[in-house]
Amino acid sequence: MKYNGFCEVNPNIEFVLTKVEKIKKMKQKEMKLGINTGSLINHLYSKNMTVPEVGKGATLLRWTDREAYEVLEVSPDLKKVIIQRYKTKRIDNNGMGDVQEYEYCELEGCKIEVVWKWNSWREKYVFQYYNENKELVYKIEYPKINIIWGKREHYHDYSF
Repeated sequence: MKYNGFCEVNPNIEFVLTKVEKIKKMKQKEMKLGINTGSLINHLYSKNMTVPEVGKGATLLRWTDREAYEVLEVSPDLKKVIIQRYKTKRIDNNGMGDVQEYEYCELEGCKIEVVWKWNSWREKYVFQYYNENKELVYKIEYPKINIIWGKREHYHDYSF
């Protein structure tokens, strides 16, 4: 810490300020109830403005369901994240009700690359196929997803 005559100055303050500025610019649009989501809870969760951190959870918001993920890697500029889905096991005895409790066992499936692009979080899909000339062609698409960082939650809506 340095002293500038008035108070102590933290030399890392510039890093903190730039990170806060990045977070403000990375605010995703909330899900519109009845248009992007059929769940009031998912609508409220979509207003979340947290950033991804390695080792913390993430929740992918679907129409009414939620899927739990783990954050494995985050780029320094916070615009590229690698996540992997949790294998979940239901541990309550509430049947097909709204009150659900899950145990998060281990990670399963493929690692997924999520990028901040065009003012929203998007999942990177890479397709490969053969064209008419029998040449291998790669195509990349970025469909929009709604994800919140720092919260790991699984929920299955049995009415759908």
